[in-house]
Amino acid sequence: MQKLFFEVGGLDRRCVERFGLSEDILMENAASGLKRAIEDRFKKGSSVLIVCGSGNNGGDGIALGRMLQSTFKVRLFLYKEPKSAVSKLQLQRAKALNIEIVDEIKECDIVVDALFGSGFAGGLDEGVCSILQTMNRLEGYKIACDVPSGIDKNGNTSSVVFRADLTVTMGALKEYLHTDRAKTNTVHIRDTERRKTRE
Repeated sequence: MQKLFFEVGGLDRRCVERFGLSEDILMENAASGLKRAIEDRFKKGSSVLIVCGSGNNGGDGIALGRMLQSTFKVRLFLYKEPKSAVSKLQLQRAKALNIEIVDEIKECDIVVDALFGSGFAGGLDEGVCSILQTMNRLEGYKIACDVPSGIDKNGNTSSVVFRADLTVTMGALKEYLHTDRAKTNTVHIRDTERRKTRE
C-alpha cells in the first residue's frame, strides 16, 4: 500500500530546516525526476515544449529544460517572468545555455505543464485558460509537473484542467490527485521519490 499525503509543504520545510537542503537542491531534484520520466519514454532528439508559470513549479520546468537541452530539442514558454529568487536563478542558467524561449505554443512530441504546482488555489484567469486549452489540443504526450494545472489542493477542478497523460508528482503521492474530480486529468501518477509508475 502506498501512502497518500494531503500536503507536502511540511516535508519540504523539514528538508530545508532539519537536513539543510536548499530550495535550489529541491528544485534540481524535482527537475531530475521529470527528466528521468521523459528519458524512460522518449528517444533522444524528441521535441519538448515546457510551459512555465512564475512560481517554483515554473522553476522546476526551467531546470528541466536545462537538463534536457543536450539530448532533446527544448523550447521554453514563459507565461510570466519568474518571481522567486530560485526560479530567477534557473532562468539565468537557462539563458546562459541559450535555451530557446518562445512566445507561441506549437506542436511537439512532449508538452510539459509547469504552470502551477501543489500550492494552486482559486480560479484561473482567461489567459491561463486559453493557454491550457491550447496545450490540451496538442497531439504530443502530455506530462504534468507535480499537479495538472487547474486542480487545487482539495481535488477541485477549474473550468479548464491540463489533461495529463502522466503526472510526475514531487516528494510524495498527493491525496487530492486521486479524487473523482481530479483523477480523469492525472491518469498515470509517478512519485519521484519511489520512481514507480502506476500504469
